[in-house]
Amino acid sequence: MFFVQLKASDKLDLGKALAITLKVDTYHYYRNLDLPVMIGCLHAPTKRFFWRWFHEFKERPTDQKAKTVTLNLPQSAVWNDDSPAVVEADLKSFRQLQAASLPHPIPFSLVFQEGHFQGIPTSLVESAIREVANADLGLLHLSSKVPTGAHPEIAVSNERIVVSWGGLCSLTIKSLEEYKGQTEKLAHDVLTAVAFVLSKAGHPNEAASIAFNHLRSGKMKQNADIFFELLGAMVKARRFTETLSMTRNVLSELGEPGFAQLLLLPALMNQSSFTASELEVLREVMLLLIKRATELGDMKMAATAHYNLGNHLRSQGPMFRKAAFVQYRLAAKSDPGYRERPYFWRELAGLLFHLDRFTWSAAGYQKAIALGGESSCLALCADALMFSGRYREALDLFCRFLEAEPKADGEWHLKKFMLEHLIKVLNKDRQRRNPEAANKLADVIGLSPDEAKAQLDEAIRQDALCSFAWFNFGANCGRRLEHSDACSAYLCAALCFPGDVEAWARALLHLIASNNRPERILWIAQVAYHYNRGTFIEQLYKTATESKEQNLSFPVSELVNLVGELARDRDRADESFELRMVGEGKHYKVLSSPRVQTGVGEAKPPITES
Repeated sequence: MFFVQLKASDKLDLGKALAITLKVDTYHYYRNLDLPVMIGCLHAPTKRFFWRWFHEFKERPTDQKAKTVTLNLPQSAVWNDDSPAVVEADLKSFRQLQAASLPHPIPFSLVFQEGHFQGIPTSLVESAIREVANADLGLLHLSSKVPTGAHPEIAVSNERIVVSWGGLCSLTIKSLEEYKGQTEKLAHDVLTAVAFVLSKAGHPNEAASIAFNHLRSGKMKQNADIFFELLGAMVKARRFTETLSMTRNVLSELGEPGFAQLLLLPALMNQSSFTASELEVLREVMLLLIKRATELGDMKMAATAHYNLGNHLRSQGPMFRKAAFVQYRLAAKSDPGYRERPYFWRELAGLLFHLDRFTWSAAGYQKAIALGGESSCLALCADALMFSGRYREALDLFCRFLEAEPKADGEWHLKKFMLEHLIKVLNKDRQRRNPEAANKLADVIGLSPDEAKAQLDEAIRQDALCSFAWFNFGANCGRRLEHSDACSAYLCAALCFPGDVEAWARALLHLIASNNRPERILWIAQVAYHYNRGTFIEQLYKTATESKEQNLSFPVSELVNLVGELARDRDRADESFELRMVGEGKHYKVLSSPRVQTGVGEAKPPITES
């Protein structure tokens, strides 16, 4: 099936008659169609029909303000006895290209339009292309035959080499004089162009396989458009093991660490799906990249490699955090420009937070703020100040942040409330925290309610961020049906230890029972769901069903469904990958930054730089 745009003309001037004018909107509509469009013109004076596929026209709108575009049918494009067979062959080729998978081997015609190429016999060039194409046996077949109609083709002339699939997707290699005496490099680039065309056509598996065999051996890797198109094919094909293998091979060649660093991008972007053995290979390659850059004296590249390794290690969990910190320090030592970038201090501060170095973490966020870091650094700094026991400073910073960002994440609103509550309970602005003593005192099994309250008060005086103490305090209040106090206590317990699904559930249920501050229902639901996903919903149902502390006036199932809906409605999606291109000193450019701030020291997926 295909579409046809027909025009009839009685103009005697054939050139003018074959000029087809389309509205720009129509032009873009045709370009976006999955089915091919035939442009046809019946010329009345000569009684001939001229035709061409829309995608074969080279004309484009002249500028953004243009309202029409003129397509010129060539006078040679006249319908003849062979045209039906050509159209049939074209449509078969188009269907094949648009199919979910291609038959293997994929046939490409290799056509030389002249007897010599850049001063040498074409047979030498053909032999070189066929020789390097042996790496793609079973996937690609090069033939000297030229079939009827649209087909995959490599057309070689002295001026250019065009790799095309029926005009639907193509790539032209120019400046052929640069390949003088480098026939093998040219051959690899011809096959890289084949990979590019297949990738553009929506066949990343085949494109990635061919690119792995040829990309690093030619010159096209220096072309950003081609390189990143094929890098995208590797990502879509999920060929991470081969990417790591190629990167390791490139690093064995002196002078290629920059290319190797770019090849690592697909692996870094998808490391969350790697097996343990693949992660080991990834770390091995990253260390090899650092070694090679250092040997070449390229300290900027070494710094970037240290930084990327630090981000990778940071994403692997608690066991790797100290090693990640070492890599961050080495990055700044190799390139002092890192110390001038706010994101470096923000990420370093987040790592220090998870190493329980809260005072240092706060100092890191303050440095990021001083360098013009994003507003979320205020909230993250307040978080670090809170965990370092500087409650008043933390509260002031949260107030400053929420005044500037009133629609900020609910977690920051809840922590602001918690700090107000802590300062009121302690009657002091700061505290030298003693978690060990607080946890011992928080165990009130066997004590009467009054004795338990007194001991829990003392536990909180030792450490106001003791989750165990606040949970038991909430249970004590709940038994007396003091819903407001129970909600506050359970909320403090949950914010101090976000993985405590029971604390979140009880905080929410007591808040509903107290009929106080209903806006916090949404915040609690969202934050609890963000940290615990479906486990929170399950615990909420269990707690609401079993607990006798709450006097709920509506069915539990309706409550749980409503909370689940609220939580998922505005759930904070995980951050996707962020890529930065770094320059000299403090300068850098973010290429993709769908940033979502999370609490508790900004735990998030890794970021990479190039």
